[in-house]
Amino acid sequence: MCRLIGWVSARPQTLAELVGDDRIEALVEDVSRLHPDGWGSARSSRAGAGFEVARSTKGALADPELLAAARRAPAQGALLHLRRATAGYAVDPRNTHPFVVGDWAFAHNGTIPEAERIDGLLGGQWQARRAGTTDSERYFLCVLERIGKEGDLVDGIRSAVDAIRQECGLGSMNAMMLGPEALVVVHARAGTVPPVDILLETVGGDPSQLPPEHTDQYYDLRVRSAADSIVVSSTGMPDASWTPLAEESVLVADRTTGAVSVWPLAGGPPLSTVERVAWPGP
Repeated sequence: MCRLIGWVSARPQTLAELVGDDRIEALVEDVSRLHPDGWGSARSSRAGAGFEVARSTKGALADPELLAAARRAPAQGALLHLRRATAGYAVDPRNTHPFVVGDWAFAHNGTIPEAERIDGLLGGQWQARRAGTTDSERYFLCVLERIGKEGDLVDGIRSAVDAIRQECGLGSMNAMMLGPEALVVVHARAGTVPPVDILLETVGGDPSQLPPEHTDQYYDLRVRSAADSIVVSSTGMPDASWTPLAEESVLVADRTTGAVSVWPLAGGPPLSTVERVAWPGP
């Protein structure tokens, strides 16, 4: 149970520039109270470049580095993750998102039941790459292996999500991936019940103390698209200017052109495409 933010932009920008400093304050003061088990980010200065990765097992309220990064660390592509550890998965640097393998960084929001069963879906070389114990890292490795097998980014994600659901059952598989060419967002939360009881327990049972959209909309994802940027976020931080990302879909935002396509997880052609003629190249 975590919060996710990802973005790509035509030029390096800070998260505060993209969403406003008031939203950053809400992220730290309100959202991070419910997600205190660490944070992590992967930032890239331009398309094709590698990552600068930061991880902490401290919550944002206890670690001023997250606020500093949001205000002073520009990136052309980035992921940010706030963690609330699922029971049984230790607060440990090896379990802290984002995970990085090769050219990809990955962050997940949700819990996959019986996640150890994912190991049976992985070839030996992929099993050997797992450093921590989480369902999230296993999910990531399955996605990477399936992309290689399918020879296509979206088809690989579709194959991985379907295989994990068949093997493990339904759970939130919302995720973000950042690679040298694209930001990818998976909205896959079918059949998932928001963890309202757990969140309420954190705030003494008072629903008024929960951030916006933290009950029935906890697993929704929102998108803000501007002429020079695309930002995707979990609920709790966005305001009315954001639009919902279609459920059971995969969003792909090209880091070089700014083109955005949204594909149904069930298969078939894209639900929507947006080209950006004025987006400056590298």
